[in-house]
Amino acid sequence: MSYLDNLEYIKEIDKAGMLSCVEKAPEHILNALCFDVSLEIKDEYDGIVISGMGGSAIAGDMLIDLFCDSLEKRIYVNRGYRLPSFIGKKMLFLAISYSGNTEETLAALGEAEKRGMPIICLSSGGKLKEIAEKKKYPFVSLPLGFEPRAAFYSIFTLLIRTLEEISFIPSLSAQFREAAEELKKLKNDLGSQKPEKENELKKIAQQIKGKIPVIFSSNLLTGACGLRLKNQLNENSKLVALLSLFPEIDHNEIVGFAGLEKNGNPFSVIILRDPEESGRLKKRIEITKKALKPAFEDIIELFPKGNTKLSRFFSFVFMADLLSVYVAILNGVNPSPVDAISRLKMELKD
Repeated sequence: MSYLDNLEYIKEIDKAGMLSCVEKAPEHILNALCFDVSLEIKDEYDGIVISGMGGSAIAGDMLIDLFCDSLEKRIYVNRGYRLPSFIGKKMLFLAISYSGNTEETLAALGEAEKRGMPIICLSSGGKLKEIAEKKKYPFVSLPLGFEPRAAFYSIFTLLIRTLEEISFIPSLSAQFREAAEELKKLKNDLGSQKPEKENELKKIAQQIKGKIPVIFSSNLLTGACGLRLKNQLNENSKLVALLSLFPEIDHNEIVGFAGLEKNGNPFSVIILRDPEESGRLKKRIEITKKALKPAFEDIIELFPKGNTKLSRFFSFVFMADLLSVYVAILNGVNPSPVDAISRLKMELKD
């Protein structure tokens, strides 16, 4: 029996139940639709700044990919302590930190205050909630009890609902429900109960075991989903993983990867595909695959599910999360602890 089909072994490795948490993603989406999001923003603004780290920032990246063809107002994702000089009081600042204590986000919030920007805060508590209550900033509460990266479905849903509430984007509530239904189907096809011989993701986990995954995704299409996969392989699987974007790949990295020898090649390529790829992008990806084939045993392609862009994004995130936990289990590592991050934060306190 494969380790990935042995539910007792999985429980032994996955002590905090990360796999179970991932498989509840449809519930996380539907629960977030029930949260109260009542906001009043009277200021006029030219665009929004989403300031956060990790999954909070990826929620912003995904928002850009989702609305890149339809929004006229600017969305800028800020990862770090400072804000660039072009950001000022004509932009709405959204501070997102699941814990509420992310120091980079709190520092950027301080800069936004100095510039007189309208502010909305999203967190499950911590200093960010304290600041919002003290200064009467609009506040959106995130659900408690998750590892920050496992709260992504709630964070992204509530970010979208926040922007709906202030009329920045149209309502997507029906699409969220469709996405949740799509994830329920994916759970049946790719979840822990589906045997490896019939489970695409469990097979892929076996293929990339012992390799350095290189994710290829496409700018303003699957880019944010590719970053989610890379980060989940970093944190859950404890692997080095790399991300590159089409079409930029074909202006530099293709040379390095195509020059590798198949024997001893430490990398495994995963390409995220999408039905909205343009004809030129499709052709580019196929030519790139052909160029890389002599250097790689397998070139893995992941295709999303769903009729809407939102459903497809959530399906990619769900597959990324499941795959990263499966790889962790194959490597015999508990997916939940992130000791290197915890140590770094402790040292930063000194």
